[in-house]
Amino acid sequence: MYGAVLAQVDITEIRRAEQALRESEERLRFHTENSPLAVIEWDTNFIVTRWSGEAERIFGWSAAETVGRPILDLKMIYEEDAPIVEETVKKLTDGVSRKVASANRNYTKYGQVIHCEWYNSVLQDDTGKMSSVMSQILDVTARKQAEKALLLLNEELEQRVAERTSELRNLQAHVEAVREGERAHIAREVHDQLGQAMTALKMDIAWLKRNHPSGNAAVRERTTEMLGLINGAIDSVKRITSELRPSVLDDFGMQAAIEWAAKELRSGAA
Repeated sequence: MYGAVLAQVDITEIRRAEQALRESEERLRFHTENSPLAVIEWDTNFIVTRWSGEAERIFGWSAAETVGRPILDLKMIYEEDAPIVEETVKKLTDGVSRKVASANRNYTKYGQVIHCEWYNSVLQDDTGKMSSVMSQILDVTARKQAEKALLLLNEELEQRVAERTSELRNLQAHVEAVREGERAHIAREVHDQLGQAMTALKMDIAWLKRNHPSGNAAVRERTTEMLGLINGAIDSVKRITSELRPSVLDDFGMQAAIEWAAKELRSGAA
């Protein structure tokens, strides 16, 4: 009877342990199937042992189509990213790495190219050899497309800014050319009309002064004052004309005109 009781207790404990294990496996299965990341597990021979529902949604293959098959048979690797995958596999099997993250493009069952981030956990045996790998995969295709679209938009905006900047510079140059033309026109008008008229008037007054030296003293004094005023006016016309359109600009170019203007400013400040 005592032995029967012990046997019954042992069986009860075993059943409790089995029940706890089943519940643990059910919790793991539930979380795996409801994870926002695809979950794929394979063994030391890269034979698929777990393929979650999210993996089916992302890649298109069902668990029935993948579990028990070598994962390489699915031909999921995008050719240009094969070196990335090869480097990842080396880390997974080096006997040192326990966590390996990578990013590469993959093919779906239907031939679509998607961008994926792989977060791999490595289980090793007592000898350090990889015995199992569980990968959690995030499909980042939408993010990559958004980043590409944003990059293209930035490039387009930069191009538009460059074009508008060029247009503004051209417009500024045109406005400056128009202003320069107006200044030159005004300078010519002042010189040709007002300057020449005053010069002619000066010559007439000087002629009167020379040819009527015995005239009234007040007239002679007034004539002298008028010549002084006219000389001052002529000097003012020359200065205004020079400021509007320095002759050095036409004779020697912009650099010489700038140097001349700087010299004039320094002499004025002194």
